[in-house]
Amino acid sequence: MSRSLLRVDVVMTMFTTPLLFRRFPFPPLRQHHEHS
Repeated sequence: MSRSLLRVDVVMTMFTTPLLFRRFPFPPLRQHHEHS
């Protein structure tokens, strides 16, 4: 069961990460990259 839970956690993280990035494109990160 532990393995199954871990797998679900990873899948959820992979699914939520892109969603968060889409909601918050993080423009400051882009500007910082250009400044460097």
